[in-house]
Amino acid sequence: MAKSYDQLRQLGAELLAIHVECSKAGTVSALKKHNLPFPMANDERLEIVDKYSPTSTYLIDQDGVIRALWRDKVHQRVTADDVVAAVAKLVGREIPPAAEPEKKSVP
Repeated sequence: MAKSYDQLRQLGAELLAIHVECSKAGTVSALKKHNLPFPMANDERLEIVDKYSPTSTYLIDQDGVIRALWRDKVHQRVTADDVVAAVAKLVGREIPPAAEPEKKSVP
């Protein structure tokens, strides 16, 4: 999802990850370790897990209505392309081009 975050933003969407495995420090560590460009909330008290499956991906519109659900799919099982396509369809726009990966210069 990190590679497609710019596409989602171009479509007017925001990506929010929920980290349910540990403390706030663990959430900050996960953000840094994986160099994630999007916000990640910490659910250390498991308040969100009580309402939503932590292994599912939800597409929620600006009014709080769930518009798409990939149940019990996490990490690579639901592709970023699937999510970007669903957002594009929801907002009635073309899928923006993906950003070119940064090329590392060779000394």
